[in-house]
Amino acid sequence: MYRALDWVASNSGADIVNLSLGGLPYDQELEAKLANLKANNIIVVAAAGNDRSNVPTYPGASRSVFGVSAVDAAGNLASYSNYGDRIDLAGPGGDGSRDANFDGKADLVLSSSAILGDGGYFEPAYIGLQGTSMAAPHVSGVFALMKEAKPNLDVVNDLESWLMAGRLTNGSAGSKTPNLVMD
Repeated sequence: MYRALDWVASNSGADIVNLSLGGLPYDQELEAKLANLKANNIIVVAAAGNDRSNVPTYPGASRSVFGVSAVDAAGNLASYSNYGDRIDLAGPGGDGSRDANFDGKADLVLSSSAILGDGGYFEPAYIGLQGTSMAAPHVSGVFALMKEAKPNLDVVNDLESWLMAGRLTNGSAGSKTPNLVMD
């Protein structure tokens, strides 16, 4: 993973990195690599973890990333999601214990994956999953749309300052009216 982060920082031309992985303890080398991405104005979004805990896990708890918890379809913190002061934003993470629209299916997030086919080979498929690893790509996607609308979008001067000022969140889960103004 460290070599991949180095490559992204120096060669890729990437604007946004999604890290739907976690559960790691604090590691100075990882923290330095994430700080390097931030210094290069690369937006890093990371899953907060699915331990129902406020114990920081990395990379989601790093101060150099946007840590993402998960909410259910009602906009409430998902029962499995980590929480706490190291988490910056929330995104839809699915909830396998609910069927809010009564369609007979759990409220999961469809994700690309692979399943073992009849011939013994893996075949591409979409499967329903839940977790902060499903929520983080939603936030990454919103940041990508913001970057498209404002190509010079800056991690510190725009995204972080907007987040601190409450301009990336609406303050009430489930509200249909966000208050983001990109000026």
